[in-house]
Amino acid sequence: VTPIGIAAERGLTPLVGRDEELAQMRGCYERAQGHLPQVVRIVGETGSGRSRLVYELKKSLSPVPRVFEARCSALNQRVPFHPWVMMLQDYFGIGPDES
Repeated sequence: VTPIGIAAERGLTPLVGRDEELAQMRGCYERAQGHLPQVVRIVGETGSGRSRLVYELKKSLSPVPRVFEARCSALNQRVPFHPWVMMLQDYFGIGPDES
């Protein structure tokens, strides 16, 4: 369960002013549907709504595609390939305590 999932269960406020970003992300999804691989990087300050954008995009797509997500923080910025490792661990179901 993710923090945005918990917030969604409690009820989210309306998403306002993010139409352009959602349209860009939908464009990436459509290109991926056309067999053009896409990587989307969402950058912003804490609390700027990055997770909410991904949540709203996934909610608007049917069927919901497999989306690989990774979160980066200053604590992990020096760990080589950290986002990729996180995505692969998620995909293969590898826990943080497994080698």
